[in-house]
Amino acid sequence: MPEPRPEDLIKAPAENLPKPEETQEREQRYREAKKKLDDFLEFWGNRGAVKYNQFAPFDEQEICDDPALKDELHTLLENVAVAAMDEDTDISMGLSILESLGRVGEIKTRVGKGIGRKEWPNYDLVEATVRYGTPEQIDTAVSQFYEDNPKDFWAFEWRGIFHKEFQEINTYLENYSRKYNLQYKGAGPVEVNAAQEMLKRNYSLVVSVLWKGGTLPNILEALGQNTRHVEYHRDWKKQGPRWKKIGKDSSSPKRAERILVCEDDAVTGKTLGAVHAFLKRLSPEQLDVCLTSHSLRMRNQLAEELMRMNGIRYDNFFDTAEISPLHLRENIQKTLDQLKMLSQTEPAV
Repeated sequence: MPEPRPEDLIKAPAENLPKPEETQEREQRYREAKKKLDDFLEFWGNRGAVKYNQFAPFDEQEICDDPALKDELHTLLENVAVAAMDEDTDISMGLSILESLGRVGEIKTRVGKGIGRKEWPNYDLVEATVRYGTPEQIDTAVSQFYEDNPKDFWAFEWRGIFHKEFQEINTYLENYSRKYNLQYKGAGPVEVNAAQEMLKRNYSLVVSVLWKGGTLPNILEALGQNTRHVEYHRDWKKQGPRWKKIGKDSSSPKRAERILVCEDDAVTGKTLGAVHAFLKRLSPEQLDVCLTSHSLRMRNQLAEELMRMNGIRYDNFFDTAEISPLHLRENIQKTLDQLKMLSQTEPAV
């Protein structure tokens, strides 16, 4: 169904629009329920009978052995959750309490209604969707989040949400890097997403500029991408770039049709300029650059302009944050699955 136009909303019947008095009543019920809970926690907390942690499961709360006290706290929390979830009056509080009480079914019910755009972006609802939603619901939430907040998308704590997956991914990558003498840097969502999207582009060679090529080329190499490592420092006066004998395949390539260069960031463009001339020996039909420090975008753009002024042109010049995250969940899971297979084929890793 298409999004309603502003003029359609203006013409909508009054009974379909939120009524101010209903909103006020909901907010008043929530405030009253919240005050009763706060008063209870303050009263019994001052007496050392209750120590409440809103981020811990209810069964792990520090409550004295009085069953009646525990039951009363449980009831007060339920009342706050119901009032908070009513028309998303305070959805962050509601989700937090429901999770504490272990009422996953109610969280899934709210997740099933979609993200919506009230007080958007609601990070707690996005997180709840990723944790409890179906794959389709997760993909929809990620897509909508990116559409509405492209600049803030990667600032969101995706790594914390996919905590378990990234623990495993980084264990595999650390072992792989150790085996092939690669510099290990912890991988995050932006690098893993970029790696899977770069694999779809079918580069014949990925080149990491040491030692600041970032995590991306190491992930790509571990996933089977043909990868080499070039060492060069912009303060070198007489020596140009050279192949570094590290990685699973450390042979010097002779020819590569489509090359992706991975560099951390660009200041003057001198390093990328030297690498550009060095890789032209391989007669590439396409030579792209992916910068892995997307937080330095303005500096990267300045360096790109300086290179153009000096006649150095890469076919495509982009950073990892510019790569679409619409398949983020799928890319994370696919990376984990592929690295698990790697650990089986290379048991020493």
